[in-house]
Amino acid sequence: MYAVAVNVTIESGREDEAQEALRSNILPRVKESPGLVAGYFMDPGGGYGYSLIIFDSEENANTAKQMAENAPRPDFVKLGTAQVMEVIESV
Repeated sequence: MYAVAVNVTIESGREDEAQEALRSNILPRVKESPGLVAGYFMDPGGGYGYSLIIFDSEENANTAKQMAENAPRPDFVKLGTAQVMEVIESV
């Protein structure tokens, strides 16, 4: 399995709007991603949002990473990093 780890910076005071954009725009696309195993999206407290999305293969994870990097997002949400990492253990 492979994970796509993504972090974003959210303009202060706009966390609720960012969560709405996540629910209405991002999650529907993620749910349709080939090879999706699971996705975890953390509460954007303090102006930072984090997600960890698990895929069945490195190829599918890399495709999702490219989608994250190129996806339209509100101007108050800035992409930090998106990286693909192999999952070596889980509990």
